[in-house]
Amino acid sequence: MKIAAFVLTTCVTSAAIASAQDCTICVDPFTGTANITYNGSLPIQQLWSDISVRISGNGPISILSQSPNYTDALSPAGAVITGNGTNEVTFVGTAGGSLFGGTHSPDNPWTPFTFSYGGDISSFSFEMFGQNTNTFVQAPFGNPINMINGDGSPGPMTYEVCIPAPMTGALFALAGVGASRRRR
Repeated sequence: MKIAAFVLTTCVTSAAIASAQDCTICVDPFTGTANITYNGSLPIQQLWSDISVRISGNGPISILSQSPNYTDALSPAGAVITGNGTNEVTFVGTAGGSLFGGTHSPDNPWTPFTFSYGGDISSFSFEMFGQNTNTFVQAPFGNPINMINGDGSPGPMTYEVCIPAPMTGALFALAGVGASRRRR
């Protein structure tokens, strides 16, 4: 008997819908990661160069680590994190690049931070607000393209946010039980 586990996701797409999304953002409360993937062909200077996100749920949430890209002469402590350890945490940062003594990362996909979540997966939510920008290589300072504008309206770059559905963990557990029975 073969058992296959499928990863189920819940996806929320920006108002500017296209046939293929420019960016896919996968936020996984099981592993505490938030990864962004650019699906186009422009040369990347920094994915999520401007980031404003809110994570909420019914248990404590803490940002465990952040990319050093958000640290420069203007923000020596990195991104502004509010609500750490509560059930609603915001992470707001800007990667100033070499102009302000910081760095950029051309990695695709890219993880701006890691986090822990101690609540129910069904209560977990992830929201982008304010300005969220990707920057692509273009002289002299790069070409910023917004996913969300500073006023919260949709930018020209489309995006999709995927969060594993609560049933994913149960499916993996079921697959593990099936695999252990097969070995006996």
